[in-house]
Amino acid sequence: MRTTIDIPEPLLRRAKATAAMRGMKLKDLITSFVESGLENNVPVQEARGNHGPLPVFLRTNSVVPSLSNAEIEAILIKEELESLARY
Repeated sequence: MRTTIDIPEPLLRRAKATAAMRGMKLKDLITSFVESGLENNVPVQEARGNHGPLPVFLRTNSVVPSLSNAEIEAILIKEELESLARY
């Protein structure tokens, strides 16, 4: 069945990259995520996580770079593509 949904552009890019890395069609990836979410029957707020506060890592004499979410996403996608290229 066809339907139209609005997905934020950054999320759509991540979904397309993930589908490509897994060798799947975008439609199949989204379908599997929706099925998984419905089967787990977890409320949305809980699914997004109440994991508590973020851990704090202390370093001395070092500079910790400030990265945007987009920069972090690009790094993660690059790492995943590199790990898949090894196979």
